[in-house]
This record gives sequence, C-alpha cells and structure tokens, in this order.
Amino acid sequence: SVWSRSSLKRRWTKFSQTARYPLLRRQYDSLLVQVRFHELRVHFIKANNLPAKFKVSEYLVRSQLHVLKACVHIHMKAWILVAAAVNLGYFLMGIVAYKTESQKVVGTTMSWIFIGACVAFIFISYAFFNKMRWIFAQIMRMKLIDQTTANDGKHINEKRSND
Repeated sequence: SVWSRSSLKRRWTKFSQTARYPLLRRQYDSLLVQVRFHELRVHFIKANNLPAKFKVSEYLVRSQLHVLKACVHIHMKAWILVAAAVNLGYFLMGIVAYKTESQKVVGTTMSWIFIGACVAFIFISYAFFNKMRWIFAQIMRMKLIDQTTANDGKHINEKRSND
C-alpha cells in the first residue's frame, strides 16, 4: 500500500538521497532504468524462446507505432458526434446573436469556449502523461527475474509472475 511503513521509509530514503546527492541520484535513476530494461529484455527473450541477438528495442518501436496508429484512428461515430457538437454550438450561438443583436457577445462566448477546450485538452494530456508515468514506474518495480543464482552459479532462475 502507499502508506505502509516500508513504502514511507523508501520514499524518505529516496528524498534524502536526492537532497544530499542530486547528481548521483539522477545518475542512479538513469542507470536503474537501463538495468531494468535489460532485465525485461532477458525475460522477454527467454519467455518467447527467441535468439539472444533479438533486437527487443526495434520490436518495441514497431509495437509502439502499431498501438499509436490504433489510438490515433478515430471511429466514424466519433467524427459524427464532434461535427454534431460543433454544429449545435454554432446554431446556439446563432440564436444568441439573433436575440442579443451583438456580435461582441457571440465573439466573447466563442473565445471562452475555445479557451475552455484548450485548457481541458491540457488537463487531459497531463492526466494521460501521469498515467503513462505510473505504468512505467509499475513496470520498473516488477521483479521479473530472481537475482539469486543457483548452486552452480552459472544461471539465473526466472520467477513465475502471478499477474
């Protein structure tokens, strides 16, 4: 849990190390990401019976591109709903313009709608960014490979993931 004693102790240790040795802590975090990537790479290669020279980074780039294309693709119904919402907004602004006979009111209202949409987009983007950071942190904390060696000391035993 987030508020457990060990979690709070870990957070305090990280905070104090960052405050006392900021450059060293930044270098440690950078190296930790690289080490965990190689752990995940080894686990992925062994789990899928791939050759040792398999380029996991190229595979991830291709997979990421495929997922990005799937995310960017917007369904026809969504386009129709967006077009309908925009047309409804213009229709309602036309009614307001007809009743008030003031272009300034309509212009100000449309400007605030645009600014509101931009601010909403920023907040949604920030929420996605935090979610992706959280997912990355969860992957980095996973213990996919047991670091203890066997009796002969020549190989590393893989842990079974309960996920």
